[in-house]
Amino acid sequence: MPIYELWTQTADSVAAGTAFLGLIYMLTVMVLVGTTETSSRITWSLARDDAFELIVLFHRLRCPCRGYCSFDRAWKLVCSRP
Repeated sequence: MPIYELWTQTADSVAAGTAFLGLIYMLTVMVLVGTTETSSRITWSLARDDAFELIVLFHRLRCPCRGYCSFDRAWKLVCSRP
């Protein structure tokens, strides 16, 4: 049973079902933004402290910001192949 139908039938109101669904969507977006921010900060800190196991690869790419730029360059290399 879809969650919207469950809330609509439980509250006996379409407006209440819609409100609950909107609340769940807003909470999900906030959780996703927080998770993305936290993981990016952790990745940045690990790159800054040279804590990655493949740090030799990051130095070989000659990128000052080893976390983001290395993945960006690797992505460009993968996408540029014919």
